[in-house]
Amino acid sequence: MNRIFGEIVKIDYKDNFSVVEVNTKLGNLFVAVLETPETASYLKEMNYINLLFNPAELLLFKIKDETLLNMFDCKIIEIEKGKLLSNILLEKDGIKLESLVLTKQFDRYDLKIENKVFCHIKPTSIFFEVVWSLDFLEIIKQIDFEPFYLTFKLASLTTIILFIIGIPVAYFIAYSKTKFKSLFEAVIALPLVLPPSVLGFYLLLILSRNGFLGSFWEKYFGHQLAFHFEGILIASVIFSFPFMVHPLVSGFKSIDKSLIEASYTLGKSKLKTLFKIILPNIKPSILSGITLSFAHTVGEFGVVLMVGGSIDGETKVLSIAIYDAVEKLDYTSAHVYSAILFGFSFFILLVVYMFNSSNGINVKHKAWYVKYY
Repeated sequence: MNRIFGEIVKIDYKDNFSVVEVNTKLGNLFVAVLETPETASYLKEMNYINLLFNPAELLLFKIKDETLLNMFDCKIIEIEKGKLLSNILLEKDGIKLESLVLTKQFDRYDLKIENKVFCHIKPTSIFFEVVWSLDFLEIIKQIDFEPFYLTFKLASLTTIILFIIGIPVAYFIAYSKTKFKSLFEAVIALPLVLPPSVLGFYLLLILSRNGFLGSFWEKYFGHQLAFHFEGILIASVIFSFPFMVHPLVSGFKSIDKSLIEASYTLGKSKLKTLFKIILPNIKPSILSGITLSFAHTVGEFGVVLMVGGSIDGETKVLSIAIYDAVEKLDYTSAHVYSAILFGFSFFILLVVYMFNSSNGINVKHKAWYVKYY
């Protein structure tokens, strides 16, 4: 027996039965449930349902009635032929369904593997064959966790690259006296005010096979940057750049200049002063830059969608997965993805504020760093 998990969308109460509309990965299914006082109370209380439904019935003729319910286009992936009945394994959007078909009818249409057929799903009409469930594990089993892996891989790599690039850039902005410093600051802050679609559009042009960077990458690495993971990584680094640089600039500017001058007086180089004096004194700023860059990358949508699209295993990160789930009316997956992102974002911000509060020490009282380094 086939089984599928779904969310109750609508209940249409009749005289002796109810028609329940259930949103599943196969689309919206309609199941007739016998009406009793007990079943009526169940229907009102439950939000999710586990449907046991009869094997798919192949409709081996051209469909003219587009209003026919529970109709899907399936692909045959396996055939087990018998004298009277033939067992066919069908696939729809990665979901496998079994179907028993009369061999006589099967032979008439000369069905083969990879053939596409119309499939009519018949959910069971007997209430006692319907298993009601709010089991969280059942919901989790329906979730594709690959977007989580891609999202945190993208956020981790973006944060590492931003940290390496951000320190020298922030140092230059904080201590440089060039008259072009305002220009650099404006360019770095541009992603904060620029619509993601605008930034994404120009990045798409640059990273595609017709762009100078995309053509170079395709020549030496065999594929363009657009619609590949490397492309959304570059886009994420550019889009999240100010979230790393601005906290670091604030940290550099908060350092008492007497600490830096004392280090130089003791013969320390600029590089050693940076790593031994400055960076240890701006730990809250460093943590803010890292966590904000990571969290912002996790929540990216517009730029990633423009540059990478929605390709499974390549560019489909969590924010894109939520968008796709809502478009498919798969609100269960959208709820799970959104709740996890919401909780993660809140946790990140909470950690940043708690750390900054507990480490809010005035750097003027840290001159003792100098004598040890």
